[in-house]
Amino acid sequence: AMKGMSLVLGTGRIALEAISMGKPLLPIRHDLIGEFITRRNFSYYSYNNFVPRDGDVPTGENIIKRLSEFLNKYSFLVNESTKLSKNIHENYNLQLITDKIMNVYQESIKN
Repeated sequence: AMKGMSLVLGTGRIALEAISMGKPLLPIRHDLIGEFITRRNFSYYSYNNFVPRDGDVPTGENIIKRLSEFLNKYSFLVNESTKLSKNIHENYNLQLITDKIMNVYQESIKN
């Protein structure tokens, strides 16, 4: 469904899917709007499930401001998203996550 999109709005699983597809992401919920996801802020947002905890209220003015920023920085945001996509595929794949969980269980059994 996201294949033809130029921009994705969302948090949580939607955000992770968008980034994995190399789509620019604006984290937004009914009560919070954040900044576009870049390599600079990816760790912060991923730790918070892509919820903009310190974001603004998504007023019409704030949404228009973010969309204007998207249009002005389109090439930069697409480039950032492409680079983040590689990060997602390397660090968030099912096998890697399964291995990390197994290591936690093995360590807890040892102790």
